[in-house]
Amino acid sequence: ADPAPGGLVPTPPARTVFLLFAALVGCSQPPPPPEAGPLQVATLSWPVTALALRLLDGTTAQVRCHLPADMDPPDWQPTSAEVSAIVDADVIVANGAGYEAWLSTAALPAAALIDTSANITVLSGPETTHQHDGQTAHSHGGTEPHTWLDPATAARQAEALAERLIIKMPDQRAILEKHRDGLVDELGQLDAELETTLQAVRDLRLATNHPFQAYIVDHHHRPIATFDLDPATVPGPEALAAVQAWAQQGSGVVLWEHPPTEAVKAALGPGLKHVHFDTIEDGGPDQRPDGTARLRANLSRLQALSPKR
Repeated sequence: ADPAPGGLVPTPPARTVFLLFAALVGCSQPPPPPEAGPLQVATLSWPVTALALRLLDGTTAQVRCHLPADMDPPDWQPTSAEVSAIVDADVIVANGAGYEAWLSTAALPAAALIDTSANITVLSGPETTHQHDGQTAHSHGGTEPHTWLDPATAARQAEALAERLIIKMPDQRAILEKHRDGLVDELGQLDAELETTLQAVRDLRLATNHPFQAYIVDHHHRPIATFDLDPATVPGPEALAAVQAWAQQGSGVVLWEHPPTEAVKAALGPGLKHVHFDTIEDGGPDQRPDGTARLRANLSRLQALSPKR
């Protein structure tokens, strides 16, 4: 600007000063933070995947089970890349009770990890080594991890998971509470029907092909024997002798996690009934397991044993 008389430079208009200041301030502001994406939920086994899918249905959360399709949780030792993918999730869901054996030596973020069995009394089981469909033999180390097979215990796991998810997704509280209440009610009905069914078949002697019955036995006070049998492998002499001695007492029914082969049934001898009892340890054909539907199918197969049917 040209100097004013006396050598003074005229003062810019106030509006010009304000615009210059606003421009400078605008340039110095940090960019707005990126919008948060959908909640990423990493599940570590199929039973809790079923719970998470049911509770989070209709929300924006994305559920992914990181367990490889051909692995059993007690056998799985994830690679560093697999652990990194799990840690990247917002929420990590485990069954607990020793089922995901590798967690005992892993350092996962406590704020993200949800152990759905944390408030459940973990039951002891026999120290046995067994296989699932020809996979590597493993032991559960004297603990019984199959919490979800007892509907009442599964309901407690569902409540524990819902409580933590509501903290993570407060804006979805209404839908999470609705799904929680519906799931807990359905599991409660299944539990009542299971009690009635166990009473109806009380004259039958039940056994499982490996230890997965402990929480049902504990809750319903129904004795169920257990053996160490692979449904795809003819048992050795010791196991065969144990089953046959038990079978001689009559009215024996063996519950199998997978249907046994005809060769296995023939080796065990006549007089035994064989019933498939799905342990829900796989993702099903679409990798989206429906836990309550599969528990109800188990119940239906048990109900078919009743002499009143």
